[in-house]
Amino acid sequence: MWLNPFLLSLTIIFLYMSFWYIIALIIERNDIADTAWGLGFVVVGATLYLICPESLHLSIVFLLTLFWGVRLSLHIYLRNLGKKEDFRYKKWREDWGRWFYLRTYFQIFLLQGLFMFLISTPAIIAALYGNFSFGILSIIGVILWVIGFIFETIGDFQLSRFKSDPDNKDKIMKKGLWK
Repeated sequence: MWLNPFLLSLTIIFLYMSFWYIIALIIERNDIADTAWGLGFVVVGATLYLICPESLHLSIVFLLTLFWGVRLSLHIYLRNLGKKEDFRYKKWREDWGRWFYLRTYFQIFLLQGLFMFLISTPAIIAALYGNFSFGILSIIGVILWVIGFIFETIGDFQLSRFKSDPDNKDKIMKKGLWK
């Protein structure tokens, strides 16, 4: 392989998060980082998939990442659509004063980029060593991913329904998967 997947992923994430930082400055909404989060994994996975030799493991990792990342970003985008900036980001905007731009870049965007890199390690390893046999551990991994994906999707749906009921304002969800 002519490119180191670790360095490539780190570079892609740095550029990706820097891009979203600029967008956040333009639209004055740092919560765009939350929407960009899931798609960042898709970008890393797609990059690795395109530059690495054909590998069944990397193909599966990319496909699962694609489903998860798009679902998560779409969910967060729709949740935030038409609403004001998330109160936490708004508070930081007020509290950070003259350090706002620098702290936003490092504490919101680059910090999330660092976590994105660490969480992307399985995809990077699949890119490096993806030519091993697809066995029982791979099957167990896919089954666990499916269970987690279903739980996350149902949990987000249940929480959205709970929060849409005005009677639940300032209450904590304690039903369904949130019990």
